[in-house]
Amino acid sequence: MAVQAVLPRPYASLWLSGIFKKIRNLGRNPSRGWQSSRTAWPLVTLLLVSQVALIAAVVALVVVSKRSNGFAAIGSLGFLDNPLVDGFLWQGLPPIIFTIYKTAWEAIVEDFADRQPFVELRKPGGGPPSKTIALDYRTHNRFWRPVVAFKNRHWILALTMLLNLLATFVLVPFSSYIMNDAPTLVTTTFNSRLRTSFDVDGITSLPDLGASMDVAFAALMLGGRWPAWTDGKYAFQAFEPPQYTKASNISTTVEAYYSELDCRILSEAEYSVEYRTESVKISAEDRGCAISTAIQLDAASTSFVESWSTVGQCSGKETRLSLIAGDYAPILRNSTAELTFISCVPTYSEVRGTVSMAFDIQSSPFPISFRPNAETSRISSFQSTGINAIYEPALQSITGYDAFSAIEGNNFGQYLYRMVNQSGVGWDSNAILNATAVLFNSIFATTTATSLMASREDLDFSSCTGTVASTRAFMIYWNCYLELAILAAMVVCTLGLLKKSGEGSILFEEPKGLLSYAGIVDRSDLVGLVARIQGAKAGPSYEGNLHAAAKPELEGTSWYRIGGTPITSEIKCFRS
Repeated sequence: MAVQAVLPRPYASLWLSGIFKKIRNLGRNPSRGWQSSRTAWPLVTLLLVSQVALIAAVVALVVVSKRSNGFAAIGSLGFLDNPLVDGFLWQGLPPIIFTIYKTAWEAIVEDFADRQPFVELRKPGGGPPSKTIALDYRTHNRFWRPVVAFKNRHWILALTMLLNLLATFVLVPFSSYIMNDAPTLVTTTFNSRLRTSFDVDGITSLPDLGASMDVAFAALMLGGRWPAWTDGKYAFQAFEPPQYTKASNISTTVEAYYSELDCRILSEAEYSVEYRTESVKISAEDRGCAISTAIQLDAASTSFVESWSTVGQCSGKETRLSLIAGDYAPILRNSTAELTFISCVPTYSEVRGTVSMAFDIQSSPFPISFRPNAETSRISSFQSTGINAIYEPALQSITGYDAFSAIEGNNFGQYLYRMVNQSGVGWDSNAILNATAVLFNSIFATTTATSLMASREDLDFSSCTGTVASTRAFMIYWNCYLELAILAAMVVCTLGLLKKSGEGSILFEEPKGLLSYAGIVDRSDLVGLVARIQGAKAGPSYEGNLHAAAKPELEGTSWYRIGGTPITSEIKCFRS
């Protein structure tokens, strides 16, 4: 006995077909007549939700782009390193999304336009031929459809048709330029290891202070660049940022080392003068410190700047930096009234603060700004261990020969004289005092940064904030505002379409071909109208242009449907 295979029923296909049928019938109401799923409220609501989602997405990207200097970093994800993927995301994906949206929008609008004549026929009193039996928006070109809709007072349809044009020529094409990538600076946080610290124990001999003096003067007056890790006032701890931040601006907390001069100008009554055979000894008592120097009178120059350091003659461990400037001629006449006598108390400190350094791949890092925390300022070990008592006399002992110099003095005095002259403020006491402080402090900062900071491997990490060069995706704001304006107008029109979805029509089924239209006009006054025009009364000039031939008979008529079932439904005409 043969056994026949029994094929199982395709339950899955039946289930899916049932789901699709429910979706097609969702939102339909037989009392309103047949309507396509695209004109029913569920799909219109879905269109409205998609519009709101698009608007929310664009607004969110604009806000993030403005607040975060771009909304995404190019290459921040591994797969974005591919230029093809990158180009698709920023230039290809937005047009695709907006094209899909535009296609759905146009399909819904066209279905509402196709349904409108059947809606007009169901209204009480019907409507004129231009809005009922003679209306077909598809026969008009896209540019003229909004005009026809405005003439028929189909306001929502007119606006939606106008927005169709904007979607075709503005919304979709411009969406390819809704975002763009550009180089920018981005602030990020990371850790850097401190690499140097002030090494007072490692100072066995003083460095070349003459070189530090030359560098400081060149940076101050000749436009030179400061050495790495100093701005001419402070010397900073060095730190090493991660490799990817080497071309950026980085801020972190470090120790900074600096010197200060507390200077005052001594009046003629505050110092004594002892005239000798070939020199003049000038002595003074300043804030508990005895200071004195001898000025030689056999110099060939007319002016002099005498600077020196006093150690061991002051209270405590204080030292003095003193300076006398003037001309030889008044002294030879036993007059010291025109001398400038300045006495300064040097201090050496260290302070914690936030330094911003600029890292350039092609050059050494240089400071942009420094914000010291005054509460952390304290006397440096450079002073507390007494190294300053060696440093200051050594600095003032540097003397060179300059055949073109107009004054007598050591190198410190020579540079000081040139600074005051080049400043253009005149050779007066206050200018000399200010220049003395600037030059002295700059020399110490340069010396510390280049010679007194030791490399260390056991230092802690420091939290840094860096401004890193990055390529980020930006929203094109003017274009976004244009797209948002069109989308907002579409939202308003979609609300109108949602209201129109509840309007009834004369349709009982989806019109498919001539057979469906024959059922619509059966037993209607249209049959008699066409018979009269195309019957025996039609002249030999009639070529089938039914609309033109029927125009005289249609003037002053209104068309409407009577009957509520397929059997009783008729389209009637009456003259007003």
